[in-house]
Amino acid sequence: CHLFPVRIRNNGTEIHYEYFSECDPALSKGKKENIDLHHFVSSPLERAFGKEWTGHLNNIIGTES
Repeated sequence: CHLFPVRIRNNGTEIHYEYFSECDPALSKGKKENIDLHHFVSSPLERAFGKEWTGHLNNIIGTES
């Protein structure tokens, strides 16, 4: 629940965003403030999968947390 609306499958090897219109205000704010979704949920991702996994995700995406 703390990762909503990010969906994780296959023990963290698949991650995707599921669109819900209720999230539009948050998406607008993130776009306005230039905050990527994976940065917004970085703390829950780190709690769920660890710092190494989160660092690897940032390396794949090409950003730093």
